[in-house]
Amino acid sequence: MKKPIEVIAVYYPHWHVYPKGNEWFHPGWTEWEYVKDAAPRFPGHRQPIVPLPGYLDGANAVDVAKEIDLAANAGIDVFLYDYYWYDGKVTQEEAIEKGFLGARNRDRMKFAIMWCYHERDRAWRPKIGEKRERLMSLAHTKDEFLGLVRHCAANYFPRPEYWRKDGRLFFSIFNSPYFFRHRESSSERVRAELDEARQIVRAAGLGEIHFNAQGCGPQLADAMADCGFDSTTDYNLTMNNMPGEETAAMREKGVWEVDYRAVFPAMRARWREMAARRLPYIPNVTTGWDATPRCRLDEPYPWRKMEYPYTMTITGNTPDAFRELLAEAKAFAENDPKHPGAVYINGWNEYTEGTYLLPDAFDGDARLRAIASVFAGTSVDNRKVAVFGGSFSCNPASQVAKKAWSRALGVEVVDFGMGGMGFLSGAEAHNDVPNQILRALASGNRFRAFVLWASTNDIWHTVDEQNAAIERCVEKIRTESPDSAVVLFASMPVPLDPPKNALLGRFVEGQLATCARLGVPCLDLYHRSGITAENAEQLTEADRLHPNEAAYALVKDLQVEFLRAHVGRASSRALSASAVALTTRRGRRNKAPLT
Repeated sequence: MKKPIEVIAVYYPHWHVYPKGNEWFHPGWTEWEYVKDAAPRFPGHRQPIVPLPGYLDGANAVDVAKEIDLAANAGIDVFLYDYYWYDGKVTQEEAIEKGFLGARNRDRMKFAIMWCYHERDRAWRPKIGEKRERLMSLAHTKDEFLGLVRHCAANYFPRPEYWRKDGRLFFSIFNSPYFFRHRESSSERVRAELDEARQIVRAAGLGEIHFNAQGCGPQLADAMADCGFDSTTDYNLTMNNMPGEETAAMREKGVWEVDYRAVFPAMRARWREMAARRLPYIPNVTTGWDATPRCRLDEPYPWRKMEYPYTMTITGNTPDAFRELLAEAKAFAENDPKHPGAVYINGWNEYTEGTYLLPDAFDGDARLRAIASVFAGTSVDNRKVAVFGGSFSCNPASQVAKKAWSRALGVEVVDFGMGGMGFLSGAEAHNDVPNQILRALASGNRFRAFVLWASTNDIWHTVDEQNAAIERCVEKIRTESPDSAVVLFASMPVPLDPPKNALLGRFVEGQLATCARLGVPCLDLYHRSGITAENAEQLTEADRLHPNEAAYALVKDLQVEFLRAHVGRASSRALSASAVALTTRRGRRNKAPLT
């Protein structure tokens, strides 16, 4: 069923190798290079950005499937792709054709086209004051425009995944004033072109098309109605929408950073001004602005001149502030009598302008959770259990446990330890548990339960360090995924190794005490495993042939009984939970669970 307010996120397709990129930069180039080597320019500057899902390839269907899961779980409905078409020549289209349309889960979202109506100049790490090289040029002709419409009618519009707004194919034009001016600022001429485009779509049996004009501003908004556009929006709203004299005075004082909330009044004013015009206006929420990764590393800061990408930077764009603005945009769209029916977010993944939603090392997936808390998210599959720690992962016998758990609980066991990472030793996997949890929370999955397998003295140097680490891990999971069960398995004894057993015993006692304090169910395998002196020699021989398989066989029934009691009980609560703001046991307000 269609949501009353749909969520559009701009997808920037510059994260894969493409022919023109090889030509313009160097073979194998992607813009990830500028993300990785970005430098902080001022105290507290959050650079470089480290994406938690990894440096994803936008033309790789497996990578894009991860993005779709993350976006759909958060309640994002549409990826609006930047599309670069220059008089019949297209570039970066692999992101749609190989990435999105190749993804196994593409039916979870829609996509649409935004024609990037601007000249293609070299805007990546240019020298200040130097003329920019022209890479691709628009023809500014009717044939260029109608050629793109025919191309979309042949390749994209017929797809079931293409977004239809109120039943009509959504097609947006970035920088509509530039489009307008290059048609002699003639509403009649633009309307004739749009009408001809509509006829092409109808003749193809594809129904009607919805033309959206971006960035026209209140001065041209009514002219866009005369042109035959159906709605308006903005690509981004930043400090450029603030009074120019205010930001100029800041730069005069050497201040090139603007607080996110300081831009809110200008954003709200833009919404009101645009909604007062004749066409429906889709309110824009911009996640921030930081183009410094596109600036030369040898250029001193503050910049000696303001010209893109040497601009001011938005700071303080916290997930809480973003959530506040989203809630206002949603309410604005709901209360607008012209019923725009959507909120437009810039952007999904334009890291090098600081407009992105994907989880990062600074905020985790908090921006996605902000969207879910405001827009109620979408139904997701939480029939998964996440497992962390080395001892579970690095034993072949873990397959015994996985199969037993899957059969008993009807879940998929997702291993984020060595088995999930593929390159960590047992000790490294244990030490990596906090990072494993971050990866799980950023994975795009929703988990019924998180199982911490805190089992050997490889994890922490002392019992106190172990207890503190367990507490941090539990708090992170409860904060970020409050509807998931959290359980811990204490370690099993090691056959015929009394010194290690004595050490393990002290760690297990610490685990039990920590779990009791945190209210986390703990399965004490050390004391209840069934491993005795009588079968120790037998287990040792079994371990030689099949490491720990016999030991796991002894305890798997205990595991299943324990998980049925503590994970099964949580499942109905997790399944019925709506994606709204929730309260943790400590009373702190948190975002809705995505994982």
